[in-house]
Amino acid sequence: ATPHVAGLIAYLIGKNGNSSPAAITVLLKALSVKGVISGIRAYLFLRSAARRPLTA
Repeated sequence: ATPHVAGLIAYLIGKNGNSSPAAITVLLKALSVKGVISGIRAYLFLRSAARRPLTA
């Protein structure tokens, strides 16, 4: 998610000028939508994607 968030922040800075980190945080939270992603187990994103290589 980090590259996506960094890209969105770069976009917001481009649209709104060079704002403070606090102002960008407020704007980012105002644009977010809560409750869209649900049912995800804790620490899901900290695991490896695959345990063995994929084969054709």
